[in-house]
Amino acid sequence: MFKLNISNLLLVIFALNNISVDGQINNVRLVDHADYMITVIQKTVEEFENREWCNFKLPDVVQEINEVIFGQETKGTVKYANGFLVSVQHLDIMQSTVQQFWNRTHPGLVEVRGRLRMHDVTVGFDILTNLDGEHRYSGTYRHPMVNFDFTVQKDLNIDELSVSVIGSVPNSNNLVRFLPEDRITDILNTVYNRASSTPGIVDWAFEIIQPIADEIVQNEVQFPIVCYNCPVR
Repeated sequence: MFKLNISNLLLVIFALNNISVDGQINNVRLVDHADYMITVIQKTVEEFENREWCNFKLPDVVQEINEVIFGQETKGTVKYANGFLVSVQHLDIMQSTVQQFWNRTHPGLVEVRGRLRMHDVTVGFDILTNLDGEHRYSGTYRHPMVNFDFTVQKDLNIDELSVSVIGSVPNSNNLVRFLPEDRITDILNTVYNRASSTPGIVDWAFEIIQPIADEIVQNEVQFPIVCYNCPVR
């Protein structure tokens, strides 16, 4: 199982001092909110390494096939099992997403947000199909991008912190790489649901990433201080 060195986490942070308030509040802000969110995400990724990336697994997917493919009636089932994360090319933090938000309708409620992007995320799985007899293969599929949106919310009235992480996977038209390749795998690539691994990847946010981020926010990284009547730098 690969290990992703934290040095590969690229910080894309050129113009991060954005303040949004469901409208604009100019005389109150968090100090160094961008550094705060970057640190939270960095430490979260570091903890991924400590706990091993092999924990990023996918649920089994079963696909029923009953259609005409390549001029022939094709009927049977395909099971994609034992799914797991194979590799990530690199990670970065999207500059335009690192912002602080002050809620006008709930005074004292402030959020810091940022997006972690995983580029070229390859997942792997075992394939069992009964099309024209029983066949077994291994396969990989590459998602060009996977996003994880971090939100740290603080209620200044009661000094309470909470964390949420939400995953999303943009659509992709890549093909599955099967081993071995044959006539059956040509059929499988024709009918493969390219969004079939998306629910499992999205679940990584809540099941794996959010608990780690929450632990870091609650115990390791100090929330930014509030500055009143301060200029935005």
